[in-house]
Amino acid sequence: MALVAAGADRVVVGTAAWTALDELLAALGERLVVAVDVRDDVVRARGWTEGSLDVDEAIRRCVAAHVPRLLCTAIERDGTLRGPDLDLVRRVVAGSGLPVLAAGGIRWDEDVDALEEAGAEGAIVGRALLEGRLSVSRPGVS
Repeated sequence: MALVAAGADRVVVGTAAWTALDELLAALGERLVVAVDVRDDVVRARGWTEGSLDVDEAIRRCVAAHVPRLLCTAIERDGTLRGPDLDLVRRVVAGSGLPVLAAGGIRWDEDVDALEEAGAEGAIVGRALLEGRLSVSRPGVS
């Protein structure tokens, strides 16, 4: 893949992964991260406008396919600075047993600490960094 050839350590694939998991795993191996973007217990597709799979079914499919890592986004919290959905992160971590990156609603360092306690491997933040609410020098922040 061009992204790997260009030096990407990880490649995040959204709902397109559901139809091509075997091919993506063959091409990307440990670099593959499957995005599980969730609202109302449903993984959303097409810009988060359509439901695709129940979150638990999505987790089962990823585990069965030996996906190496997940990205869990709480859609309703993304960009809101309302705090992460710790219950969702715990559910995805416990249900998959996989390394999980978490996104959505992160406000400050304490939220990153709470995500780590919930089992997340790392956090993806945006708005909190733009607004200077979060330290970029801490481990796990990307």
